[in-house]
Amino acid sequence: LHWLYHPWVLFPDDVPGQVVPEDMILTFDTVAETFRRIPRPPRRRDDRTYEELSLLEMDGKLAMAAIYDGFMDLWVLEDYDNDESWARRLLVRLPPALRQATLAIKPGVEDQNVILLGDCRNYTLGLYHLMKKRMLKRIQLFTTDDDDQPGNFVPHTPLHILVFRDSLKRHSFLDSLGS
Repeated sequence: LHWLYHPWVLFPDDVPGQVVPEDMILTFDTVAETFRRIPRPPRRRDDRTYEELSLLEMDGKLAMAAIYDGFMDLWVLEDYDNDESWARRLLVRLPPALRQATLAIKPGVEDQNVILLGDCRNYTLGLYHLMKKRMLKRIQLFTTDDDDQPGNFVPHTPLHILVFRDSLKRHSFLDSLGS
């Protein structure tokens, strides 16, 4: 399990008063039941104060999308045992409809080069093909109040995007609880 944003966690070997960089990913090994910290990939520019970060899985490896200024860097941790092995695989110029994207999700489709990008500012989702460098599908998450005014989007209800992916192994003790 990986958390990009998390409260500060005190590890047994931490020295009291030690400064821990905040650009760390918190990980939990579900087999060994241990926590550790992994540094994030390097920033593209030090002067950039605003970027949206999303953790994903690419080719069976931990990955991070860093979205900023109409671009997305896609980083992959090449060797999970080497925290310094981040490699930037792609630099993507985002299509106009997703220039302000705020999240990136690996949708679990057959084509491993497809990513789901979401723009919470204009309520748009887009399936984007990383190798073909084009949007495959765009979805506007609500309709207009006035069909005569295209582009005048006003949400009818607050927008919440929830994504569930079944990836946990079912434990036998759950079956013993009955229905």
